[in-house]
Amino acid sequence: MLNYLLDLQFSPEQIHDINEKLEDNILVSLEISKNIVVDTLNYYKEIGIKDLYNLIINRPDLVLIKREDIEKTISKVTNKLFVNLVNNDIEDLILFGI
Repeated sequence: MLNYLLDLQFSPEQIHDINEKLEDNILVSLEISKNIVVDTLNYYKEIGIKDLYNLIINRPDLVLIKREDIEKTISKVTNKLFVNLVNNDIEDLILFGI
């Protein structure tokens, strides 16, 4: 499950960890929504998010959102601040309503 993440430079170990750590309903959503997940993860890479694994593990809801919707969501803060928060302390996103 989630082998498509290999194409996004996830290691087999990371995919295994994702499968172990996330709830079954989230894993099913990640599999069913493959196209959305890939598009959204590619967007995150484009804006400078470095640790996509950490993002999926800690905030899978931000991976299951269509690219257009996440662009609206992060417009609450600057892209630079969003990237900094995700790359350094993802839990702080909550402080900004994300």
